[in-house]
Amino acid sequence: MTHLKLGLFTKTCEDCDFALKLKDSLHTRLLKSRALFEMCREEESEEVLKETKGKFPERADFIEGMCLPIPILCLCGAVGKNFVYVVMSSSRD
Repeated sequence: MTHLKLGLFTKTCEDCDFALKLKDSLHTRLLKSRALFEMCREEESEEVLKETKGKFPERADFIEGMCLPIPILCLCGAVGKNFVYVVMSSSRD
């Protein structure tokens, strides 16, 4: 979470990959998706969300609620179609 807030998106993805090896977590997958999106790797971000919906079908509505279909400018200047917002306070995974 700290790496994400500091804009260290590559480090965030690395940490998420390590954490997912230890325990599959909805929260960690959403963090990774957001970090990928922030690096303008939107297709990979969407793939992580798709996999997450498959792993946590009972939380599909929650996951979809985190993805707002609005245009947004990535840090690299590309316009993406989804923004991933992760609710940090009440993770149930």
